[in-house]
Amino acid sequence: MIIVVGIPGVGKSTVLKGLEGVVNLGDIMLEIARERGFEGGRDELKNIPLDEYRRIQRLAAKKVASLGCKILDTHASFLWEDIVYPGLPYEILKLFDPKMIVLIEAPPEEVAKRREKDKTRKRSVNIEKIKEEMLWSRIFVATYSSLLGIPIKIIQNIKVEEARKALEEVL
Repeated sequence: MIIVVGIPGVGKSTVLKGLEGVVNLGDIMLEIARERGFEGGRDELKNIPLDEYRRIQRLAAKKVASLGCKILDTHASFLWEDIVYPGLPYEILKLFDPKMIVLIEAPPEEVAKRREKDKTRKRSVNIEKIKEEMLWSRIFVATYSSLLGIPIKIIQNIKVEEARKALEEVL
């Protein structure tokens, strides 16, 4: 498994579109949350009490691990107001046993434009918040790499075709 991460709006799902064996962890978490009575969307998952969020995260991880996916689309970390939470706590990271982590990035101003354009989601377009999210993402990716002894590949998503080509070279 290769784990592909990036902050919301960086375009990682767009880069991954059309590739075989991609599973989105957030989609699985939302599916499980809804089975447990949650009525919100992906952006409201952060409003679930932390203990319940962690249970949903573990259940989703077990489901993903059982699917044997080739590429996991997720986030390295989440920035909720003034709280930072790992997208892949160690117990979950070990369960996936990835061979590499790919971090998709884009200029903060471009991320803000993409977020502003996407009316289906509720995401901050504040450049300073986006920069903070990007920093935390890099910190967590470096930590995951160190804990598991796996390499990191950083891909800039300025042009989707070029980013997809760079990802395909990794795969």
